[in-house]
Amino acid sequence: MLIQDSNVDSVSSRKSSRLTKPPIWMKDYMTTAIGQNSFIQSSYDYSLFTLKKPEGIVIVLIYVDDLLITGDNESLIREAKEVLHQKFKLKDL
Repeated sequence: MLIQDSNVDSVSSRKSSRLTKPPIWMKDYMTTAIGQNSFIQSSYDYSLFTLKKPEGIVIVLIYVDDLLITGDNESLIREAKEVLHQKFKLKDL
């Protein structure tokens, strides 16, 4: 005999809140250092920001309390780190 419980959600109907809305702390990054420095937030992943200039690109990926900063121009990367360091306490590992 198969018993069905109508209170249990099916796996396909559950959605992660991470995919649907950014976390509260994301507003701090968007409205302060990153947002003011012409970074563009990705429409595919709310934690991915890019800065494209003729001299190169800088990519910032935010994960919880970690930042991954990369790009093809060292001076742009250094500038992004300095701007972030002015607003937040950072460790450059």
